[in-house]
Amino acid sequence: LGTRYWEAKSALPLQIGEGESVASFKGYRKVNGHPEFHYEVNGVDVYELIEPLHTGLGIRRSFRIPNNSGLVRLAVDSADGVVAAYSAGKLKEGVLELRDKQAREFTVTHQLAN
Repeated sequence: LGTRYWEAKSALPLQIGEGESVASFKGYRKVNGHPEFHYEVNGVDVYELIEPLHTGLGIRRSFRIPNNSGLVRLAVDSADGVVAAYSAGKLKEGVLELRDKQAREFTVTHQLAN
């Protein structure tokens, strides 16, 4: 199907709060022709828009968690030869950690290395 830029290493790569998270898929819509997924993690609404990069080869994942008030952890391990970058938070052993307001809107890009 094409170049793989990112693949979830676990069934639920996004965790909200402490301990195990439970997710439920709520649907998706198209935004300018690109999918925006809506799901809940531990009862908190999460929106994830996936778009191609305008420069270079890769994808941008834009997250909105409007009512977040705690810790959010997101696995951002990229495929071989792909570089991940993020707009907020701190990376610890392949997991992006964001707190409170900084997790309400952030992006993660996965771009093919030169």
